[in-house]
Amino acid sequence: MRNNFKPLGIVAAVAAVTAGYAHAQQLQVSNNGFGDLALVPYYTVNDDYITGIHIINSSDMTQVVKVRMRRGADSMDALDFNLILSPQDMWVGFINEEDNGDITFNTADNSCTAPALTDGKFTMPEIYREGAEEGYLEFISMGEIPVTSAIGYASKHVNGVPRDCAGVRSNF
Repeated sequence: MRNNFKPLGIVAAVAAVTAGYAHAQQLQVSNNGFGDLALVPYYTVNDDYITGIHIINSSDMTQVVKVRMRRGADSMDALDFNLILSPQDMWVGFINEEDNGDITFNTADNSCTAPALTDGKFTMPEIYREGAEEGYLEFISMGEIPVTSAIGYASKHVNGVPRDCAGVRSNF
């Protein structure tokens, strides 16, 4: 079976604000119709830094994006999840180190993810923690889906809330 996906229609940005955010960068993906990947070359949780992330779906289609954290020590995949953005949706999160030493990807955003968030965050598995205080991020297009598809319909925001994130996750 052949899948025909249009190029990625998201904009990924590492947002920088004053209080302790690391390195300001903005990445535009697919403004020429050919991009399916964005790399954020550096995140850190060292010295109580927090790295903020904004991902914007600037298209009129549902976007499925793989978000992947890679350790700086050896480029090992330390944490990843799928983010499902409805048309014109924006997702905001941040990476930090918890008081107990866990590295987490946090959000108060309600856009669908697969797997589901636990208490508003994804916690890096302890086995990958060493050497992950700094690294880089990958945002990979998994596909652009019509809003009339099962995932597109279930992830569509109505009054600011997706219709059925559990239904979206059941398709992964």
